[in-house]
Amino acid sequence: MIAKPQKNKRQQKVKDKFFKILLSIFTLLILSALIFSNWKISKKRTEFQVKIKFLQEKIQRLEKEKEKYENEVLEIDKKEYWERYLKENLNLKKKGENVVAFVLPEEEIEPLTKENSETKSSFFEVVKQNIAGLVEWFNVTFPR
Repeated sequence: MIAKPQKNKRQQKVKDKFFKILLSIFTLLILSALIFSNWKISKKRTEFQVKIKFLQEKIQRLEKEKEKYENEVLEIDKKEYWERYLKENLNLKKKGENVVAFVLPEEEIEPLTKENSETKSSFFEVVKQNIAGLVEWFNVTFPR
């Protein structure tokens, strides 16, 4: 029998170790890729679940709004609705009805108009009024 050289056995052991290391690195890469993709998928899943909850709430709000409008449409078909609408918005009345109007005293109206005129005046109008007041004061204090 011819003995095989020991170099081949040593080279074979080195090749086996290299193959095992390469195989383990490859499996680690595959596992890490799977873990990363699983993480991305779970992140997307949570985003979609939040969107689903939001859209379900929106659907419920729209259904309530739809019911409200359907009730309004049913109410519009009634005669009482049109009578009330005509009385409130167009100031119409039935035959034989009397209309009552309330007039506010002038004392209560004046303060309201003063407040409204003060709030509606712009910055330049206020400056103009102040300058006019100063000119008037100056003419009264120091006549020409």
